[in-house]
Amino acid sequence: MKRREFTKLLGMAGLGVTAPWQVQPASALEPYTGNFYISLAAIGGWDVTSFCDPKTNILGERTINTWADSASVEQVGNIAYAPVAKNKEFFERFYKEMLVINGIDTRTNSHDDGRRHTWSGRIGFGYPSFGAIASRAIAPELPLSLVHASGYSETAGITRFSRLQNPSEIRNLINDSQVLYGSGSYDLFEQSELDLITQYQNQRLNRLMSSQNLLPRQETGMNNLYLANSTRDDLDAFAAILPNTFETDNDFRAAQLALLAYQSGLCVATQLGFGGFDTHQTHDD
Repeated sequence: MKRREFTKLLGMAGLGVTAPWQVQPASALEPYTGNFYISLAAIGGWDVTSFCDPKTNILGERTINTWADSASVEQVGNIAYAPVAKNKEFFERFYKEMLVINGIDTRTNSHDDGRRHTWSGRIGFGYPSFGAIASRAIAPELPLSLVHASGYSETAGITRFSRLQNPSEIRNLINDSQVLYGSGSYDLFEQSELDLITQYQNQRLNRLMSSQNLLPRQETGMNNLYLANSTRDDLDAFAAILPNTFETDNDFRAAQLALLAYQSGLCVATQLGFGGFDTHQTHDD
């Protein structure tokens, strides 16, 4: 049985990895090459009648869309769309790979409640996002299994998410014994010193886990620490493909880092978001 399968079984059974363990064992993770699940939130109460659920005006009634005064609904495949902006280019390019679901009732006009209902299927609190479910079901042991940048972030405790917000510090975090500064770098410790630090870490964790008085939260925290340390070496694959320069826009940079995490074989799902979609009363403009 592979370690990935073993870890899944432990999690499904409600069990954790218990001591004694080695804090930094040799990496055994297999690079993930399956589907990449991207949740992209267009944040705001935007009007889909100007996008994928087009509505025309009815004579004698209040105007619904200004575009409908001079244009008609267009369609490609079985997808109807409003003939504005770059909708034609977008739908003609992607319609064969797209499923459009219209008419979802979010049961609220509240932003927070609507976001929870949209991404978890429930208005109530505590339900995981689709990205969290995908991460937990496929490869929860990957160090960057779920990368979260924006939007709904609830995991309900079934997995962990990572934020990759500051690329200038990522290499320093991954190469924790080496500091990159500008175009240069320097080592904090000699290899012999690192080996000694690792030895004492092992001894301390084994001693802590041997206690009979651990609370469930303490045991869970130590299990998570073990899983994080056991996959530390795998993050080298991520560091190796990081470019020298990154996107300057925060949202584009978040997408870039998530794609790099997937390319390195360490990521299953990402949650991205773009703001500015709440048009309020000016959506016809």
